[in-house]
Amino acid sequence: MILTSDGQRRAEANAVERGLSLETLMQRAGRALYEQIAARFRRMRGVRAALLCGRGGNGGDGFVCARLLRENGALPVILLCAGEPKSGDAVTMYERAVAAGVPVIEAAGHPEQAQAELERAAVILDAVYGIGFHGALTEPVKTLFETASKNVESYKISADIPSGLTADGGTAAEGSFRADCTVAMVAKKPAHLLKNSTAFCGEIKVPDLGIPAEAFVDCAQLEALERNELSALLPARDPFAHKGQYGKLAVVAGCDRYRGAAVLCAKGALSCGAGLLAVASGEKTLEAVAAHCPEAILIDVKNDPKYFTDFLRASSAAAIGCGLSQTNSARGLIQDVLEHASGTLVFDADGINLLAENISLLKGHRQPVILTPHVGEFARLTGLTVAQVLEDRIRLAMQYAREWDAVVVLKSENTVIAAPDGTTRLCTIGNAGLAKGGSGDLLCGCVASFAAMGIAPINAAMLGVWVHSRAADLAANELPMHSMCASTVAEYLPAAVAELES
Repeated sequence: MILTSDGQRRAEANAVERGLSLETLMQRAGRALYEQIAARFRRMRGVRAALLCGRGGNGGDGFVCARLLRENGALPVILLCAGEPKSGDAVTMYERAVAAGVPVIEAAGHPEQAQAELERAAVILDAVYGIGFHGALTEPVKTLFETASKNVESYKISADIPSGLTADGGTAAEGSFRADCTVAMVAKKPAHLLKNSTAFCGEIKVPDLGIPAEAFVDCAQLEALERNELSALLPARDPFAHKGQYGKLAVVAGCDRYRGAAVLCAKGALSCGAGLLAVASGEKTLEAVAAHCPEAILIDVKNDPKYFTDFLRASSAAAIGCGLSQTNSARGLIQDVLEHASGTLVFDADGINLLAENISLLKGHRQPVILTPHVGEFARLTGLTVAQVLEDRIRLAMQYAREWDAVVVLKSENTVIAAPDGTTRLCTIGNAGLAKGGSGDLLCGCVASFAAMGIAPINAAMLGVWVHSRAADLAANELPMHSMCASTVAEYLPAAVAELES
């Protein structure tokens, strides 16, 4: 289980409603930090520890840990990074630590003394900021973290999340704390898994704080894509089946300039199991498809419009937008798909860009919809900036999946898949070899293929994202990432699907 910051706050509030006090939670969190440190050393007596503490709940966890270190023979010192706590249980924990004899240094007032403690510490605990952090690190915190990083012999541990990271977006402020181990309280947060922040976390431990399972029921939570879960979603191939049992997929894609997009989408679809595939486009694009995908039916949308609309009505899914362009004729094709297609609609690339001109087209749609925007396309759809999307990608994907009544596949180095009912998954595999033109077209074909087979939209999206990312990882085992491209990743899709089948 992975909790967003809002989800963690809700879980803690639910636990309190069920009789578990915040003071008890803080005591348990501080003990979990102490136990992680104690597991690192053969004995605690004489071990020097510098504990960087803020004024809030994370600081409270640090104060508990400081007291336990002192009681077990270690030599802890508390470095106050924002002054003494003024309210809440953190005040109680601070007073108990002081009463136990733990020395305290006001870091801002005595920077040289604080830095000296960091330089000689065998353990450095970061308990400054928690899941509510946003913005930039202030002084003296940034300088203290810099000093801590120079002490390469010390064991560095963070309480809940390394200070300087945003919990949900994983953005890292300049000078963020780099931990050898992060003790994630209550549950993992997105920042513990996102590729732009996981390097700051080190080893991640999730202690049992005694929160009852029912406290998590209505929390904003997500899971990482897991092969075992996905294998169960892929139906076994019937040995007596025929092509009609695995769906009809219409791919509406390509233009004279972007013929390869239609080819890549078709290749993705053909590798993932759809029974019958038709590519609807212009003459030059169809010539390219015929050369690379002989299995595809070719529909000339200009010269055979009736066959096009008939196939849409008979289709179990349609993929729209890869390399389509943003011309009036492309707008007409979008209207044709919305009017005539009967199955799941997968919008990608220019299909999304055209929807961004009039997002109300999605309102009241009768077909299930999957949207596969990259961050820039999602920003255009929502009117947000790319920076805003990156900082809050998970909550935004969940929000707009509900608002648009569509499965949202928000593509990035960690793709987020969100359904209108709140089901959300995070992809933690894949690699930088996918940072090439055409990768999204290939993914669109994968997702649409699974949807055409009658698999529920959220499951089709999860399967498509995992297979596409896993194929990239298999390719990277044999090829340099600089040399990978979408057409080479396509060659590894069958091996990725085979892993799910097995």
